[in-house]
Amino acid sequence: MTEANAWRFFNFFKGWNPSLLTSHDWKDVEKDDKTYKSIGVKALKKAFEHLKTNQETDLNWLIQAYEEGINKCPENEWLKRELAILYQKNGDIDKSITIYKELALELYDKPYYWNEFSSLVKNNEDLHLSMLCKAALIEQNDDFLGDVRLALAVVFERKNLIQEAGIELNLYKENRQKNQWKIGADFDELTSKINLVEGSNTEKYKELKGMAEEFAFNDLPWISLVYIDSFKDKKGRTRWVFSNGKEIEISPLKKFFNIKNLNLGEVLNFKLKETIKEIEDSKSYWLPSKKIKEYNPLIFRITELEKWSTFENEYAIVDYINQDKN
Repeated sequence: MTEANAWRFFNFFKGWNPSLLTSHDWKDVEKDDKTYKSIGVKALKKAFEHLKTNQETDLNWLIQAYEEGINKCPENEWLKRELAILYQKNGDIDKSITIYKELALELYDKPYYWNEFSSLVKNNEDLHLSMLCKAALIEQNDDFLGDVRLALAVVFERKNLIQEAGIELNLYKENRQKNQWKIGADFDELTSKINLVEGSNTEKYKELKGMAEEFAFNDLPWISLVYIDSFKDKKGRTRWVFSNGKEIEISPLKKFFNIKNLNLGEVLNFKLKETIKEIEDSKSYWLPSKKIKEYNPLIFRITELEKWSTFENEYAIVDYINQDKN
């Protein structure tokens, strides 16, 4: 059931019945100082590989096996992504979207995440385009953007953004020629009606990415934070410090914001990723480590709130002034 005979595994696995996998079969194997995937995960992935080149009408049994696999291996990102694709193939688009929204907090900075997510929302052209823009904006290596460039060109052309479509096609062609890679038939079809244009769509990506971010993170609450300080980190980068005056404080890089000037006290709304981090505390004998919360900003919005208005008022009495020390 390997190489040329790999196709045999799909029907064998179905007939054997994946529900017979035991708890032990879902545990990774430690051998020779190496970790190998469990037989359960390997079986699912081998069956999934078959679907890349073959059409199957009955997927319910495999979906159930994946659901059980995720229950046994909840940290396995690949199983979740593949289950979303299975739901899509089975016509359950809403379930696919739900999985990808749950993955947002783990994969929000991965270009492939936004590209894959975009394929699930093609019925909403604006959202589809926004996710493609988000993927193109994050990816630093143009070698991985071929499919995204062609997809962007198609949507730009449909929305009558002809210059933007031409830019995508030109960037696609330049990269293929640089690497001496074959240029696909889809490119030839598009260039029969779109002229190549030199340039960059980076500013367009920034303009359009907001809808994708709002959609992926819309289950997270908006948190109001106040701009309280700025400083240079060890690498000489400017960081802006925001706080809610209590337990939340973040210091993202200034380049995270598309804002020229920000005044102390201004209030911005953020959607945050919250993680629990365990750190060592050498000063404590009984509690050598402690858990702290860390917050990473995902997206932000400028507000019209009055400066400092989200901080609670605190009152103090000044009963002595040291005039000598000013």
